[in-house]
Parts: sequence; structure tokens; C-alpha cells
Amino acid sequence: MRRWVVCAVMALGLGAAAPSQSPQQVDNHKQSAQAIATKPANPTVAVQAVQPKQPAKYERPCREPKNDAESELCAQWQAADAAKDSVRWARYQTVLGVLGFLGLLATLAYTARGTQAAADAVEAQVNADRPIMQIDRALLVKQAVSEVPGFVQFKAAIWLKNFGATSCWTERIILRFSAGGPDSSAGDGIGMETRRLSFVGSGMEITQNVHYGIFFSPEHFSWITAHKNVFLWGCTIYRDAGGRRWETGFAGYVILEDDFEGQGFHQYPSDRHWFDRRLPNHKPDDQSRHNS
Repeated sequence: MRRWVVCAVMALGLGAAAPSQSPQQVDNHKQSAQAIATKPANPTVAVQAVQPKQPAKYERPCREPKNDAESELCAQWQAADAAKDSVRWARYQTVLGVLGFLGLLATLAYTARGTQAAADAVEAQVNADRPIMQIDRALLVKQAVSEVPGFVQFKAAIWLKNFGATSCWTERIILRFSAGGPDSSAGDGIGMETRRLSFVGSGMEITQNVHYGIFFSPEHFSWITAHKNVFLWGCTIYRDAGGRRWETGFAGYVILEDDFEGQGFHQYPSDRHWFDRRLPNHKPDDQSRHNS
């Protein structure tokens, strides 16, 4: 019983000792409790992204050098830049030089082609308008009595005609007579060469007489008797109106009748003797290049 009395007295003492609270304090305690109840357990904190720091651009100390070291470094940078510029311009000049050289070669090639075309046109015109002196026919007549004992003598005459479009002047006439053909060793190769300056118009002809005659040995006359022909080949050297010299060759044979007289000319196929070429103008007295 005593114990319960003691407890009651202590409770009353504690209640008297507890301070009394005002209504404002009670409201504040309620708001604090509500704020604690509504506050999240783990609040989220906003973090701002940090930009990486850019390295500072290197500046060459060439604007306002502070000391001798920076001034010398500035001069070195300027020298390096000048060297780079020189190399770049040298490369440009090399490329331009190569292009210019190629252009020059192309120009020279086109010029040479045009010059060659013009020369070919002139040459074609010259060949179209040039004279062509060629043998037209020949006459061979056996003489009854030979002037040389033991030989058979023929008289001969050659007609040369200008088959070209313009006139010319003959300089030299070369003739060869033989039995057996111009490429055979059976012929005598009896010949004559006459220097004759004669004007021959287009379509005109001249006559070349062999005044001293042609002489054949009995052996070669036997061949002529069996085959009834005499071979004749040679060339004519002449000048055209422009002063250009030409040489035209021919080869053929004259068929003889029973009386050993014949007239005409039959061509003999021989690349060696049929030719038509131009001679140098500065050597009017040179020998004919006709290979007899």
C-alpha cells in the first residue's frame, strides 16, 4: 500500500514540474512533424555538366617579342614560313613549266603536221603539172654494108614524147642497144649518150638519131636473126618550167621484120630500168644515176 502511495506522489510532482505549452508552440510542433513525414528519404541533387577545358592555341611570339629569345624565335618562324612558301611556289612553277612545255610540243607537232600537209599538197601539185619525157617509138634498119668489117651495122632513130601537162627542156639522152635483153649477158650493151638542150612542149615529141650506127658481132647478130628483135633501154634527163630536174627510164624491144627493119616499141618488164625520179638541182652536170 505504501508503495502505491509513493508512486502517486512522484507522478504528481512530475506533472507539476512539466512546463505548460502555448497554442502557437503546439501548431509549430505539428507543422514540423508534417514536414518530416512528407520529406523524401533520398533527395536528388542536380549536378551541372562540366565542359572539358580546351587547350590554349599556340601563339607564335612574332608580334611583340618580349626579349631577345622571343625575337630570335620569331625570325626562325618567319624563315620557316618563307621556305615553305618558296617550295610551294617552286612546285607551282614546275607544274606550269611542264604544262607549257607540253603545250609547246603539241604546237610544234601540229605545226609540223600542217607544214608536211602543205608540202605534200605542193608536191602533189608539182607531180600533177610536171612534164614526163618518155620513149614513144624507135626505128631500126639494117645496113647493107657495115662500116666496120666483121660487124653488122644498124641505123637507129628514137622518138621521145612529153606525156606530161607542162613543157620541159631536155638535157641528156642515154640509149643502150643489145641482143638478149637489158638484164642478159648476151648483149653488147652498145650505147650512146647525147647532151641535147631541146624545148619540148606538152604532147610534143623530138627525134634522136643515132648517126654513127649500132654494130653487132656475128655471134650477137645470130641471136638477133633467131629472135628477130633488138633490145633498147635508157633514160632521159630534163628540166621542168620551175627548174626542177627529172630522170625517166625505159626498157623495151623493137621487133624486126624479115629484112631486119622494124619500127615501134614494146615495153620490157624491168623494175631496174623503169623509173621516174627527181634529181638534185644544184648539180646540172652530174652523171645520170641510170644503172645500165
